[in-house]
Amino acid sequence: MFCASCQKTIVAKNFEPKRFRGVPIGSSFEEVIQTLGQPLRVLKYSSHPKVSPLRNGALYEMISMPDALAALRDTNVYLILNYSLQANARKDYHRYDIMVQTGKVVGKRDEVVWE
Repeated sequence: MFCASCQKTIVAKNFEPKRFRGVPIGSSFEEVIQTLGQPLRVLKYSSHPKVSPLRNGALYEMISMPDALAALRDTNVYLILNYSLQANARKDYHRYDIMVQTGKVVGKRDEVVWE
């Protein structure tokens, strides 16, 4: 899908959409990092917010890579690896996200977000 304003999308260093699309569901966290490199950021969400909420009842927490490695063992959370970010809050962008739970890829987002 063509998105002229998506040229303003911020992507991770050395990011290539073709490699992103080649990461299969079920890949390990380590395989993702080896294939794509470090994401721009890692967000931690609770899998069961009512039973096991995050600190202060937050919807998500931005965490470091060392904290992400520790969170891989926690069955009550999932991680979203953001390989792209919106450069301007009022511009369209291309979202590249990978969802990881218990160390494995459980989902991916490869989509244009229209603002």
